[in-house]
Amino acid sequence: MDTDIQNTILIVDDTPLNLTMLVNILKPYYHIKVAKSGERALEVINKNHNIDLVLLDINMPGLSGFDVCTQLKSSSATEDIPVIFLTGETDAVTETKSFELGAVDFISKPINHAVVLARIKTHLGLKHANKMLHDQHNALMTEKAFVEDLIVRMREWKAFNPQDINYLVSAAEKSNGDIFMSAFRPDGSQVILVGDFTGHGLPAAVGNPIIAYIFYKMVEAGAGYQKIFTELNSAIYSMLPIGIFMAACLIETDVKRQQVKIWNAGLPDILIIKEGIIQQHLVSKSLSLGIIPDIELDTFSILSFEVGIKIYVFSDGIIEASSPDGEMFGMERLEQLLCNINDESPFSGIIEQIESFSGSSQQNDDITIIEFERK
Repeated sequence: MDTDIQNTILIVDDTPLNLTMLVNILKPYYHIKVAKSGERALEVINKNHNIDLVLLDINMPGLSGFDVCTQLKSSSATEDIPVIFLTGETDAVTETKSFELGAVDFISKPINHAVVLARIKTHLGLKHANKMLHDQHNALMTEKAFVEDLIVRMREWKAFNPQDINYLVSAAEKSNGDIFMSAFRPDGSQVILVGDFTGHGLPAAVGNPIIAYIFYKMVEAGAGYQKIFTELNSAIYSMLPIGIFMAACLIETDVKRQQVKIWNAGLPDILIIKEGIIQQHLVSKSLSLGIIPDIELDTFSILSFEVGIKIYVFSDGIIEASSPDGEMFGMERLEQLLCNINDESPFSGIIEQIESFSGSSQQNDDITIIEFERK
């Protein structure tokens, strides 16, 4: 057996013969500390923060092994120390209680030399592996937080101007896979982009800075919808991994804001509502961006942008929110909400309605919805 003198084992047993036997077995391989009572065991552990494993007799005067284990597992400072019970009782009740209290194993008396060494080596190995996993998880979470913050900063642009738009964005994670952008060309026409990348979290958010850069730079330069959509599609297709694409809607007004052009490329139906009545469903007529190298640009709708007309664009995170029994929120429920919307606070009740419908189900996808209205 390989020695590992760096590990420290506390043996807790009030029987001198057992204590001596265990010390002799383990001393060649580990640092050893001993305690002849439960009370003394807790004192040793509180004074020594390097105890790696405890061999703990169950039946002792005063504090029993069960009592000691309960106290160890109730403290964040000691809950991760593996406890192996020593017992002459091998009945199912004792075994069950041992594991319920948080022990990792138990060793039956009389003590078997090989069994003691094997059990200790196994559980020290598991403890070391768990610590490595914990440290790696923390390192990954730190890196993830850094990347998320970077993505959030990169997607923010001073040119963002949501004039005449009410919007709601609720991310399943900090790194949002949905996109909402709005800016004005130099001639005064407005361009709006709503997008939904496949998935959510970091994999879905990696394309956001690219899309933001292309969109705002091209709108600032006065580019038409053909160039904007073509560049966005080309960037997603050529720069992002296979399987990453973006459902999108692009809306542009004319200079006088009397007319809008709308392209739906893979998003749910865009709803046109006036005075609480649905006027049109603008279904998707194009593939999502990034699936093929060239995209058709003649599948748009042209609408008169009358006062009172409301254009609703949303990602599928709303209609695909599910109840605990798996039922989806669906388009019909959303349409009813939008037809009875409160103009002073348009989306105040939507998240509440979805949360009420979903119950204990966790939000699994990003949610974005905008209302565009000429005012």
